[in-house]
Amino acid sequence: MILKNNILLHSRQIILTALITATMTASFAQSQATEQAQAQERYTQSKIDSLAALLPQMHGGEKLKALRTLCDLTEDLPEQKQYIEMYLDEARRQSNVEDEGDALLSLSTFYYSLFDTDTFFVVTDEAIRFARRHQLYEN
Repeated sequence: MILKNNILLHSRQIILTALITATMTASFAQSQATEQAQAQERYTQSKIDSLAALLPQMHGGEKLKALRTLCDLTEDLPEQKQYIEMYLDEARRQSNVEDEGDALLSLSTFYYSLFDTDTFFVVTDEAIRFARRHQLYEN
């Protein structure tokens, strides 16, 4: 009987140790994932800040490419609309039809992601008319 009780006690201790270890491992993994996500956010924000600081010195296709990159980097961030509008304005200023169409599509996608259906339909209608007028589509 004493042996049976010792086995049960030992089994409970093993189970308790396994549960504590699993909890600590899960907590550590979650902590690591959080740290990695924060590091990625800092890295992305650093890239955004650096590229935005260089914009005033850029011209032509280089500036359009940088603005397109800023639109991509700021996806799901509050400043994304600002960069899309800058991209659209610059494409229009440079009379770059392809980038203007791309910027209109990005603006349409932006409003879609916000569930702003009224603005989405207005911008999408403009983007479709623009794409048809300039034949920016494939059959």
